[in-house]
Amino acid sequence: MKQYQMISVSVVILAMATASCRTLATGGKIVDKSRNEVVISSPGNQQTAIPDGSKDTSITSAREKLEVIVKERPRDIQAILSLAQLQLAQDRFADAEATSRSALMIDIRNQEAHKVLAQIAIRTHNYDKALIFLTSLGGESSSDSSVHNMLGLIALANGDNGEAMRIWKRSLNLNASDISVRMNMGVLYLKYRLLAQARSQFERILKVAPSHQDAKLHLAIIDASRGKNAEAIVTYQEILSSDSTNQLALYNMAIAQKNSNLLDESIATLKAYIKASPQKTEKTDHAFALIEDINGMKTARGEKASDEDLRALADELGTRQPSRSSDKSKGPVAALESPVAAPAAASSPGPQKLKAVAVSPKKVSPVAVPVKPEVAKQTTPTDAEMDELEKQLKAPAH
Repeated sequence: MKQYQMISVSVVILAMATASCRTLATGGKIVDKSRNEVVISSPGNQQTAIPDGSKDTSITSAREKLEVIVKERPRDIQAILSLAQLQLAQDRFADAEATSRSALMIDIRNQEAHKVLAQIAIRTHNYDKALIFLTSLGGESSSDSSVHNMLGLIALANGDNGEAMRIWKRSLNLNASDISVRMNMGVLYLKYRLLAQARSQFERILKVAPSHQDAKLHLAIIDASRGKNAEAIVTYQEILSSDSTNQLALYNMAIAQKNSNLLDESIATLKAYIKASPQKTEKTDHAFALIEDINGMKTARGEKASDEDLRALADELGTRQPSRSSDKSKGPVAALESPVAAPAAASSPGPQKLKAVAVSPKKVSPVAVPVKPEVAKQTTPTDAEMDELEKQLKAPAH
């Protein structure tokens, strides 16, 4: 029995170690080194960038090996839980749920199985069901930062951004190294154009996980918003080299190329973004509109603007059926300039009420962020410094 447990643990840790070197390529579910488990990092309907983890061969191989082990040792609970984690990482929700429930048949109070089931419920938008599992884990009284992270995701899904931020800050008090929490906080700060706070979270993630692609991508978005388009394009290209359909990177690279006067390149990137879209949405409509806008710029400069393939591309897009994972909203919702980026809010996303600020991606145009000179800093601000900055931002003007 012990030998099989050692095998199962080594298999899943190997897969996790591989995933942590390419966190984005395993899908917005990352490996949190502080807990050594696969967790979700994207806040509800504001997801960052989530490619299909089913194409990750290292996770597939580990999952298949664990399936053999579990079949041979059906009461090896460690192997069962490891298998459930990898099934979740590949969006095999039905399989992950069945595997987790088989673990509960052995140990009805098993916390890891309950956490997997809670994650599945959140990812399938069944928030009431998720709360049942999280309550069984202690809810707000839990000492597990991942439980609080998921409670924050539910608050965000319910439109209470301020409550989500409050919960995530509480989570960091339990585990300051929780990568998923910091990723979620960074994305929410970015939504409200609090660039210093957002940058702080992404930089702190990279200190723990230097290869964290999602954090790099969001730092590039911030850089581009401050006029550093060339540097941002390099980062986008790096990410796309290993994840060619990453819509967040594609859309934002197109914007950076447009702002750098690389009009042909921008059009090509927007077409790649449309081709990577699972179906026709307002986001793809916005991408087509941008292509028309760029072609108008080229025509005004006396350059030939070719849109011969746009109609065919639009027709082909209209025939697509949603993919198995299309409910993950893979569009670039975290971008400062994107089809669904929310407008800048007047208030800070701290503990105060933020319900008045729209969370829905509907009918929101990109908002250009003014280019500001960036002051070089030697160190990343601490959480306490960020809290003090928020207080200053919320103080009434004199």
